[in-house]
Amino acid sequence: MSLRQTVSVLAALFLASIAYGEVRTWTDVAGRKLEAQLVASDGSNVTLLLTNGKEVPYPITKLSSADQTYIKGMAERLRATSALGLKPLPPPEKRVWPVAVQTPQSAVDVTLVQSDEARGLYVYQNQAFQFRAQAKFLPGLMYSVAETFEATRRLIQELPWGITCRPPEGMKFYIAELYRNRAAYIAAGGPPQSGGVYSTRDRIFKIPFESLGLEQRGKSFTRADDYTTGTLVHEITHQVMHDYINHMPTWVVEGTAEYAQMLPYKSGIFRVAASASGFKEYLERFWGAGIQPRMFDIAPFIRMRRSEWDAQTSLGRAYMQSCMLVYYFNHLDGDGKGINFMKFMDATREQMIAWQSYEHDFDRYRKEMDEFLKKPGVERLEGGMFRYPRGMTPPAAPKSPSGQQMSDNTAMANVDVLLGERTVEAVQAEMAAKLGPILKSLKEPE
Repeated sequence: MSLRQTVSVLAALFLASIAYGEVRTWTDVAGRKLEAQLVASDGSNVTLLLTNGKEVPYPITKLSSADQTYIKGMAERLRATSALGLKPLPPPEKRVWPVAVQTPQSAVDVTLVQSDEARGLYVYQNQAFQFRAQAKFLPGLMYSVAETFEATRRLIQELPWGITCRPPEGMKFYIAELYRNRAAYIAAGGPPQSGGVYSTRDRIFKIPFESLGLEQRGKSFTRADDYTTGTLVHEITHQVMHDYINHMPTWVVEGTAEYAQMLPYKSGIFRVAASASGFKEYLERFWGAGIQPRMFDIAPFIRMRRSEWDAQTSLGRAYMQSCMLVYYFNHLDGDGKGINFMKFMDATREQMIAWQSYEHDFDRYRKEMDEFLKKPGVERLEGGMFRYPRGMTPPAAPKSPSGQQMSDNTAMANVDVLLGERTVEAVQAEMAAKLGPILKSLKEPE
């Protein structure tokens, strides 16, 4: 399609149907203009996202010199965005909350790809997940397990948070290890007091059969009648949000997982529109467990470091408060559309891109330094130091986005986006006013 044809199509569809961020005016060598966003470049062609949401390819050589310079300047950002699997987003004001997120059977269907009875290893796969189980499951049971995984992945991707769910870089699938008993789970590194865990280090979700609600009856396993998916959904949320974890405060990391967990769910369907009732039931379960839901001081909480989080005497209350904050910012803040939370997630996304670019630059710097240290006259010293002849210049190390290594400060970088132009005290007052009626309506346990 020529640029002229593209303009004609765009006019026919009415230019302003969907407005995307970072739209700019592109000009070809004949002087014709087009409003679009740069999505990708392979060095020969660019992919432009039109304002009607359609992507079109176009040769770089047919664009103006100014556009070609812009493309070169965007090369590293495009590489980082591609490495993270990120897609273009409409602005927060244009995003829509789903009423429900339903999972099609085709996305869930699992296949047994490896069966090793001697080792007690059975590997199942579907489109997105690989399950390594210590027992062979009946097809219907494996489908039921896989359905919760895929439904949670689909939920997080379809919420208006702008998250693209894809396995961590270098992995073809999300990996889940399913252990026959708690002893095997703990031996594999599962925390003793946990029902399941997603390890950011090895990027594997580990869970014992009992947390999947599985009971052995004879030689096979079945789902317990009273099984609930809470723990499972929580940890899967961590797994599919892997790229975001180091860039968000702990309360957002845990609060988003608790939020997904509290949404009404059954048979592959999350009812997002029923979040209010799900939130009330969630709070009432805490009250029933002896933790009374009440308003709290958000000022120290929203800037709490991971070490402070881990040192709390009541992690159960911290999880609940995290969910209260996430629910407030998504459904009660301002006009109730969650705009500030979406902007926060967008800022987190930009931070991820910046760090991905830095890591790429640092890998390149390390290779250049390895070559420099091999040059004649360059002498390695103790403590990582080196000496080189006058007139030689070693490669310059890239500067990180924050000017220092990734730390708790990285996770706190975008908290103020949630506040907008308000003070913490103003947000505290609004949150108390809007949460108050909900807290008062809770049923006190008998």
